[in-house]
Amino acid sequence: MARIRSLLLHTLADIAREELDDPRLQLVSFTDLRLARDLTSAEVKVVAAVGGPEASEKCVAALESARHIIWNRLREETDLRIVPELRFTVDRGPQYEREIEALIQALPPAAEDDGDPDITTDDDPEQEDGD
Repeated sequence: MARIRSLLLHTLADIAREELDDPRLQLVSFTDLRLARDLTSAEVKVVAAVGGPEASEKCVAALESARHIIWNRLREETDLRIVPELRFTVDRGPQYEREIEALIQALPPAAEDDGDPDITTDDDPEQEDGD
């Protein structure tokens, strides 16, 4: 399955770059491909390199409108006996990663703690003076 997945991703990238004349696909990246066990269908994760989630949605729309052309090209370009039906979806991973990073950056700094519970301060009445 890994070989088929790799072949499909590589061929999809070539088709999008060389054969699809759609300005929405100028900087599209295919980030993942999930094949059904029987190889009859595949979900292709897509993200636009620039422009954020809106641009990624436009890439998906362009790819969905060219889905039959892409499928035919995959059939011609690969040696696969079964070419899966494709479904394109936005890969939200990069967006979630940016959101989580922003939340982490917004956290207040942690209090200074050296992590040693055995150290006492001068105000501690149980501390011995060395008599």
